[in-house]
Amino acid sequence: MALHPGADPARGTLALIFESPSSAVLDFPDNICFGPQNNMYICEDGSVDNYVRVLSPNGSLSDFAKNIVPGYESYEFAGCTFSPDGATLFVNIQTPGLTLAIWGNF
Repeated sequence: MALHPGADPARGTLALIFESPSSAVLDFPDNICFGPQNNMYICEDGSVDNYVRVLSPNGSLSDFAKNIVPGYESYEFAGCTFSPDGATLFVNIQTPGLTLAIWGNF
């Protein structure tokens, strides 16, 4: 994980790199992990649709994955992590208790 300019761990300070203006942009985010290129992957516990979103080091937010599992679309992504080699992203869907593996150029 890289520190954003302005953060000072010695003084116990952080730098804000993104603040959601509304739930239409980021809806109940929780469960984060960092990818191989220092992008932050954010699991959403949304009230309607549920996404994994990606926040780049420059503060740009984009959609990465949407829960479209038939019959379980309204259930949240509940955790994500990368394999040690950074080639696979594992994400969990709370109900029905699924773990998915996503391969790509992260």
